[in-house]
Amino acid sequence: MIPLIDINEYDFEYPENLVAEFPNPERDQSKLLHYNKGVISDNVFLQLPKILPPNSLLVFNDTKVIPARLFFKKETGAEIEIFLLKPISQDNKIWNCIVGNRAKFKEKDTLYNTTNSNFTAKWYDKQKNNIEFQSSDEEILDTIYNNGHIPLPPYIKRASVTSDSETYQTIFANHVGAVAAPTASLHFTKEVISQTKLAGHKIAFCTLHVGLGTFLPVKSQYIHDHIMHSEDFFISQEQLNIIINHDGPIIPVGTTSMRVLESLGVLAFQSQILKQSSNIVNTNSAFHSYFRNFERIQINEFWKNWLHQSDSRTLHGSTQLLIAPGYPIKLSTGIITNFHQPKSTLLLLIAALVDKNWKCIYNHALQNQYKLFSYGDSSLIIP
Repeated sequence: MIPLIDINEYDFEYPENLVAEFPNPERDQSKLLHYNKGVISDNVFLQLPKILPPNSLLVFNDTKVIPARLFFKKETGAEIEIFLLKPISQDNKIWNCIVGNRAKFKEKDTLYNTTNSNFTAKWYDKQKNNIEFQSSDEEILDTIYNNGHIPLPPYIKRASVTSDSETYQTIFANHVGAVAAPTASLHFTKEVISQTKLAGHKIAFCTLHVGLGTFLPVKSQYIHDHIMHSEDFFISQEQLNIIINHDGPIIPVGTTSMRVLESLGVLAFQSQILKQSSNIVNTNSAFHSYFRNFERIQINEFWKNWLHQSDSRTLHGSTQLLIAPGYPIKLSTGIITNFHQPKSTLLLLIAALVDKNWKCIYNHALQNQYKLFSYGDSSLIIP
């Protein structure tokens, strides 16, 4: 059962000028706060490979951000904004969307993109908010990338610019599907990756398509009343094998990677102990009294058996996991992450790692002018 957690205890004030509107011109020159078992030090991100625990495995989310904001017009001139959420068809022609000015978009209307009139949109299923796109020029996904706009987070108060197409994307973005970047990874450069490997650390990848739910505020006073958003994740057999056989610290890069890692533990528990066959990760399972004593060795054995028996080359699941104080962390030794909004589920995740010491970390960051949120500075947290 989820503990009684008052979200107001996870609030803090910050000056608006600390919200990063643009990224650091050099990705790996961002500030890096190092919290190591209660001791805080200030570093530059380029120094990360030297301060990681020995023999660490970094787990990255290699999702790729869609330029999800599309602008259309009706023949009457009425403007309609369409925000892509998730492809419904394999050819990427049908998407689940959020539609701005929805009342003016009628069932039989055809919309024309404001920069490419050959790119059109019409309702496929209005009740389900599914829209069908057509393009006479090229493949739909190419058309989306050529005419869409990067969906910057709501706390960035400017319009997207051309450079965001590169800076709001990780250097290893591979699998299309996210509407928000796994921002902890934005600090990594080829140089940092190279130095990480030279220092004896290893890397692995998972894919979690970050949805708009990552920005949803917690509106209920108590966290158990908050409806946690669901996100799809994927791990190839090769990468899963690397993760479960690693005998050193496992450091997820970002809250999304940590969500995937911890979902592996919950899925194993749901299958082995609760005898559930679904690949949907349930938060209630994560706070089950028996899960606390479910050991990492049991999790690893479960997935070794799965790798041996499964015909699937990729594990595909859906996670609604809320990581909050009281959650017994299973696979993550620490985390590399940016600084998160007050009263957010992401801040609760940090508190699950370091308990009330999150306040010390954030006070230090604020006092030392660390930049906040998606384009801001970073931290390495080892509880």
